Amino acid sequence: MRRPALHSASARRQSRRGFLTVSPLGSRRQSRRDFLAALGATGLSALAGCSTLAPRGPLEETPPDDPDAPWPTAHGTPANDGRAATLGPPDDSAVARWDLFEHADAVLAAYSAPVVGDEYAYVARVPNHDFDAREDASGRLFAVDPESETLAWTRTLTVPASGPPALLAGRVVVATTAGELLAFDAEDGTARWSRVLGAPAAPPTTTAGRVFVGDGDGRLHALAPDGTRVWSAAHGPAVEGPVVGTRPRAVAKPTVGEAFCFAVFGREDDRTLVAYRLRDGGVAWTRDYPGTRVGRPPAVDAGVLYLPESGGLRALDAATGEERWFHAFGTYRAPSTPAVGDSRVYVAAKNAYALDRETGRERWRYVNASTGHVDYRHPLRASPALADDGLYVGVGCLEAATGEARWGEFGNDPEETADYYGATSEGVPARGGPAVGDGALYVTMRYGRLYRFGGGR
Repeated sequence: MRRPALHSASARRQSRRGFLTVSPLGSRRQSRRDFLAALGATGLSALAGCSTLAPRGPLEETPPDDPDAPWPTAHGTPANDGRAATLGPPDDSAVARWDLFEHADAVLAAYSAPVVGDEYAYVARVPNHDFDAREDASGRLFAVDPESETLAWTRTLTVPASGPPALLAGRVVVATTAGELLAFDAEDGTARWSRVLGAPAAPPTTTAGRVFVGDGDGRLHALAPDGTRVWSAAHGPAVEGPVVGTRPRAVAKPTVGEAFCFAVFGREDDRTLVAYRLRDGGVAWTRDYPGTRVGRPPAVDAGVLYLPESGGLRALDAATGEERWFHAFGTYRAPSTPAVGDSRVYVAAKNAYALDRETGRERWRYVNASTGHVDYRHPLRASPALADDGLYVGVGCLEAATGEARWGEFGNDPEETADYYGATSEGVPARGGPAVGDGALYVTMRYGRLYRFGGGR
């Protein structure tokens, strides 16, 4: 099988801001601050173990974020609020490109959004639900060194990862579709511990002292950095006896706030949002959404939870689950996980939107101009990231205050003019969105091309 067709054939192009240099995989760039090179395909099969250790004591307070990791988890923080602690690139004048798919065992493998740590950046191979699963039988975890532009290490997984990896106390943690939770040393890739959850796992969320992960049997698990289980809580009764998969499955990575961990579970088209107490895993409240597709993680900030669901974004009181407002986007798909600013929330829902945090009213929109002249339209679906006054969405940057385009592409028709988008549904950014760190922006295209914009790691 061939890779999806692309319309960015030139290795070097002239933009309004100067030449943009595109580096093929394995080449060297003059700047030591460019991201990713020489991704190899050697690896070590991940270890598996049984998670039957006794629970530790209750969590006394919310663990802080890791201050050394610019983007330790998808959506940037445990709260999934999409806010960067560092600046993003001012323009697209420095571009590097690496074709990870050249090292794939399966032709139609998909790739996760990137995460960025203190030393390395990490990407995982994930399921491609649009194609035959037999083409997608194994997974891989990559760690790359932006300073030396070399592959730091890689590990082969027995099955694909369920989503982006996450960083935890010197470990890179990845969940798999077989229900494994695997931790590797973030520096050298040594396997540190593994746990079998008993059902396929959703992507993990990490803080500086905990990893939270939901599974396909209606459970949310909290673990310590050494893999010890702190607590585990089940949602919903088994349908016909204690058979794996009979409870609602976790459909998104958890969201960690000041006092609660929020998880979304579902069976078919029904969804339930559950708020667990961080200290002991007890359920504080639940809300049911029958006939609603909620597949993206919510974001939480300042006591308000923002839940993307079919056709709109819902704001809830994080302590009680009481609804504050709902904004409809006029599309049946759920919008992205929002990026949360001081006075606005930013959402990708075909177009890019800025909504008032207090009322949910639209403040501005950037209209996606996809014409549909190619195989697929390219709506904006990947979650945005907010860094200072820039909103990074699609493969570009908007003014956060006004929605005015600064640089890049935002899902427009890729037939002839796009440098980053491809001609099929594979040629779009990974839904977890970009990563921002030390003046650079990293974007993984779904089929395995990774771009870096700007300087820094």
